[in-house]
Amino acid sequence: MAWLDEAQEWVWTDAVQVGGRVFHASCHREAYGSLQQTSGSTVAGVGVLGKRKAEDEGGGLRGKMKVEGQY
Repeated sequence: MAWLDEAQEWVWTDAVQVGGRVFHASCHREAYGSLQQTSGSTVAGVGVLGKRKAEDEGGGLRGKMKVEGQY
């Protein structure tokens, strides 16, 4: 990171722009490399890893819950 007098702010000197987002180049290279090593994953799947919809969980409640004793 370096101070850029023209912009009056800190900037990454080692950065890459991928899909409209800016990443620290060595961090992106490390993350992208680890994705390539795991069963052919792509960068597009990064944001969805480890997430699932509530209805996909086994034993969860589906539909509306009836609440008794409301006044």
